[in-house]
Amino acid sequence: MAMPAPTIAVGASCCLLLIVSCAPPPSEAPAGPTTAPRSAPVERTVTVTTDEAPPIGIATAGTVCGGSLFAVDPRHAAVHEIRLSDGVRVRTFGGHGDAPESLASPETAAVDCEQHALHVKDSRGLAQFDLETGTLVRRTAPAPGQFGVSLGWSFVHNRSLVLSGYWSQSPGDLADRALENALLGFSLGSRVDLSGDNARRPLLDLMSPACRQMGGDCFSTAALDLLPSGGWVGCQGHADHVGIYGDDGALLRTIDIRSPRFQNDGTVARGSASREARLRWQQRNSVVRSCFAFGEHIVTVHYTFTGEGGTPETGGAVPDVLMNVHHLDGTPVALDLSLRDMPVAKDATGLYVLVLGDARRTGGASRLELDVVRVIDETGALNTGSLP
Repeated sequence: MAMPAPTIAVGASCCLLLIVSCAPPPSEAPAGPTTAPRSAPVERTVTVTTDEAPPIGIATAGTVCGGSLFAVDPRHAAVHEIRLSDGVRVRTFGGHGDAPESLASPETAAVDCEQHALHVKDSRGLAQFDLETGTLVRRTAPAPGQFGVSLGWSFVHNRSLVLSGYWSQSPGDLADRALENALLGFSLGSRVDLSGDNARRPLLDLMSPACRQMGGDCFSTAALDLLPSGGWVGCQGHADHVGIYGDDGALLRTIDIRSPRFQNDGTVARGSASREARLRWQQRNSVVRSCFAFGEHIVTVHYTFTGEGGTPETGGAVPDVLMNVHHLDGTPVALDLSLRDMPVAKDATGLYVLVLGDARRTGGASRLELDVVRVIDETGALNTGSLP
């Protein structure tokens, strides 16, 4: 009997794990720049405020358009439009309920600025909103048998919606898969044709079908971005490499993104375990959250959990988030630059980091901070604040 699609808990690990020392010892990380701990270069910090309900919960993804950040908030089944000039939350799309415009566990969103459209992927399929009026334009349900989780940055390219995450047309039985083949038959990312039949198709080859955790965590992180010179970059949560792909989605080569603070204790997670065991595993092991292309550079974001309270289920676990920068040829440029939280969106030159703070442990917050991290300048040169 096929297992239902795993439920992904927001902002943290969500599956039942049993820590078993059965993996080979981790190999040595490649040599690279070694410096004292440093922060990523923050260009400015914006105070985000919300005068009315709902507050902002744990944002998993976002998109930027026209001076606004659209932050996806699964906890409140909403997408918040935040004005970047002053941080005011000016509008909310979706919300809980049975109305057609409501959302169910939204995962990711992308704005088509030219078409004034906001596309939201949730557990019921795809919803398209009109940016000018805020109204729902249409909703498309997934085809029978499809399975996909799309946590991460997504975008519109050539009249297609490009979704991060894993996806399969016919996932089959997921319940008893071995860790080494947990992702067999899945693609890295998918593409939805917005100009035709809205069909969803695979995008990139997997780098590896293996996971170090079974269950929902295996599917929780898979990210991609478009390379400026053509082709793609893609990453998987449990891999220590990023992939460089051709225009057709074929894997061309990989870049080793390990760094001094990228952790792998050689254990894997099987079966079931206590909440504490699940948290402890991710305190000892790094997981890749996202990867981005900026000119001739690749940025990879990875994290572990700190010991500061909470559980993977509640989202109270606090991530220790780090950023690595590599040249497209694989040369490490800057390693383990600290971020105050997970990036939720990007533009042509930088990342947007929504600092959640106590919102992780509560029902949300009416006041947050947003760091704008400038990775490259307008000429494509790396921000000197990133260099050792």
